[in-house]
Amino acid sequence: MFLIRNAGNMVPHSSFVTTQTAATEPAVLELAFTKFNTVKQVALCGHSDCKAMKFLHSMKDDPQMFSSGVAEVTNQPQICNNPLRTWIVNHGARSLAQFLRLEAKQFRAPLLFNTESPYFKVEAWVDPENKYDEVDKLAMVNSLIQIEN
Repeated sequence: MFLIRNAGNMVPHSSFVTTQTAATEPAVLELAFTKFNTVKQVALCGHSDCKAMKFLHSMKDDPQMFSSGVAEVTNQPQICNNPLRTWIVNHGARSLAQFLRLEAKQFRAPLLFNTESPYFKVEAWVDPENKYDEVDKLAMVNSLIQIEN
């Protein structure tokens, strides 16, 4: 079993990983799947009361959060004034953008994910009964977005 723990349970999108940049998460996945052929599954686990998600949620009204297009998959990494903010902005912006979209619809719409077939999408509903606070809902959205990465 390979375990990776980091702030926000985030997996950098492949557009952020090149031969000139390094990130632990893709390196560990590469190690697990190419050097040890015994790994068959990957589980990504978020949790309630996540401080990284609380920090990400606090940036939802920050006008600079989305001004550079960092929520787009193909965007170049943004450098911030400290390592934590750089990590959260670059790898959490898509999660926050999807969270805000669902929040505007009062969580009465699903997140849609592509499948291997272009003809099918997977629906994921986030707290339609409204039992969790905003930060825990963001953590749920983030886990789903990170799996897609």
